[in-house]
Amino acid sequence: MKTIIFYVLCAWSPMVAWASQNRGVWFWHSDTSPYGAANIVGVSALEAQTVGFLKARGVKRIYGSYKNRSVDEPAVIASWNDRLHTHGISSQILFSEPTWVEVASRSNLLDTISSRVADFNNAVGRLPSEKFKAIHLDLEPQQLAAWDAGDGTVKRNYLTLLLDTYTEVRAHMDTVGLATLGLYADLPVWYDKLPADGGSVGWADTADRDNWYAAIGVPLSGVSMMAFERDTFSSIDNAVAYERANIPGATVRTAIQADVGAGETWPVIADFKSMMDTLETAYGFSGATDIENYRLWREVVAAQPITALAANFAPYALDGDIGFEVNTGGTYVVQFSQNLCNWAELQRVRTPRPGTTTTNLPVDITSKQGFFKVYRFEDFQTEP
Repeated sequence: MKTIIFYVLCAWSPMVAWASQNRGVWFWHSDTSPYGAANIVGVSALEAQTVGFLKARGVKRIYGSYKNRSVDEPAVIASWNDRLHTHGISSQILFSEPTWVEVASRSNLLDTISSRVADFNNAVGRLPSEKFKAIHLDLEPQQLAAWDAGDGTVKRNYLTLLLDTYTEVRAHMDTVGLATLGLYADLPVWYDKLPADGGSVGWADTADRDNWYAAIGVPLSGVSMMAFERDTFSSIDNAVAYERANIPGATVRTAIQADVGAGETWPVIADFKSMMDTLETAYGFSGATDIENYRLWREVVAAQPITALAANFAPYALDGDIGFEVNTGGTYVVQFSQNLCNWAELQRVRTPRPGTTTTNLPVDITSKQGFFKVYRFEDFQTEP
């Protein structure tokens, strides 16, 4: 019996501490994806993994799309909301249907809010931890065919309809027992551009635009500015600067997309992480960062290659020390082989916190020859 001692030194990043992270994430229904709400919510083990992933990455608000499940499966949604609440994550229910800005369709939105939110939250015996904490609207008229076919005047009229929708939703919430809930919305960063500057919305003048943005701050508690497909802080900052200064009464958050890889916004995941840190340093606790979306984020993390680490360990030796620097939140897999072909896992060493961790690993190897190697992959703890 031999004993290998691992001295694991965790590297602590001072850039953004947990206390200064206030991230949000869109969590779409996505029934075709293993990372969609349709396939996670209601499965305890997957819920625990999801919450562990989010909590480890500073997420404190989730914008969840659950279709009609709060009506058909209220106990499942109540349990999910309670789990999020327990781990400090605010559950905002997400609605996304561009036709709801149309006058003829707006009653459908109000009825949906009544059935999926008001009836659910106000059900007899519903605990505060089980309730939705806010409503989040992703109503994008630019997705409509009529927007594409219309001129600047048509587009300007659609923004009037959008403002009217926000106003009616807020008034409806106040009358169906949801007065204490916040109302949030998503906006593209280009609505504000004036026609003289190449904008597609037919603002009459600067005052017309300014008045619209000031007006949405009345019904809305906050907005998420979708600064997607921008890969530098200056381009993102310029894109959201107007809204950050001109929506009084509402918080303005900056959102980026987790599209990582060759030809995407972020060539490697380190660039994506760095931009989150940069935005949070610049905009503070309330201003950043929202992530579009959970599925993309999970997929990019899952796609990261396992990286071999150099270890201070001599081949053919059966005892000694392996020393290597690690990052917080990683798992290090120690393997042994006698022939460099067949590798057996000996132990996994997790590094959930900064500091020095010592792990004693008993190894019973009959041969006096062998090789050790260490791999690291990024992972997360499940949260009960």
